[in-house]
Amino acid sequence: MSTRAIIAMPTANGFQGAWNWCDGMPSSLGETLRQFFTDEQSVNELIQQVSFDGVHTAKEKQEYEAWMKRDGITNTFKTFQKLNMQKEIYVSKDERDRFQKPLFYQSIEDMLQEDINYVYVFGNGEWKTYR
Repeated sequence: MSTRAIIAMPTANGFQGAWNWCDGMPSSLGETLRQFFTDEQSVNELIQQVSFDGVHTAKEKQEYEAWMKRDGITNTFKTFQKLNMQKEIYVSKDERDRFQKPLFYQSIEDMLQEDINYVYVFGNGEWKTYR
């Protein structure tokens, strides 16, 4: 089973968020968020992706592509989309990425009621993790 997470930022009426379907643990997604998503502009760009399989560095993307090539896997539904940030960061998307419109929540408790494992909220220049 995947470790799912919601990534969110506060708005005037609650929170706007995005779903991350895989590898949502603090040791992977949490570290990537803290290292590469350090301002509202970069976090907002990520949230505008709405739904994605994961957030990856260029090295992680290259390792995945090398593994696919090594094992002869040519038919995959996963695609990588580079974010517009100055850093080499990608989101991967596949058939599970069903949400098309931005997601809004009234509270952190509402997000924790979803079928997720972690909630990451960016506010006042820092990340907070909820479980």
